[in-house]
Amino acid sequence: MKKCVIVVNKDLPLGLKANISAILCMSLGKSHPEIIGLDLSDADNITYKGITTIPVPILETYTDNLKAAKKIADLTVEFSVAFNCSALSTKDYAAYETSLRSKRSTDVLIHGLLMYGSKVEINKIAANFPLMR
Repeated sequence: MKKCVIVVNKDLPLGLKANISAILCMSLGKSHPEIIGLDLSDADNITYKGITTIPVPILETYTDNLKAAKKIADLTVEFSVAFNCSALSTKDYAAYETSLRSKRSTDVLIHGLLMYGSKVEINKIAANFPLMR
């Protein structure tokens, strides 16, 4: 059974947490289009584009826990994608690339992490992170 969770930095404001979650979901949808359902129509024949077929809970924790979770996820889950400090502080992808390339991995703060894969593996990593409130 597959599972997906997003974990965001507890210290960020709600708006940034929501934005990071949306960005991470776009990466998941690109890499795993099979989790997006078919377009549907209502009784009046109005079409609604397909949405995810699986739940995507948003959890939260601190950056140190996010960094540790990323290390484990990169080795054990089917798909993981991180939103880091360079992404948070730049306005376009070229600046993001330049910023990230100039940082050592020890200096990269993780502000968001999406994990998708085996429910067992995801739960091992994220079971102790509370829901975002």
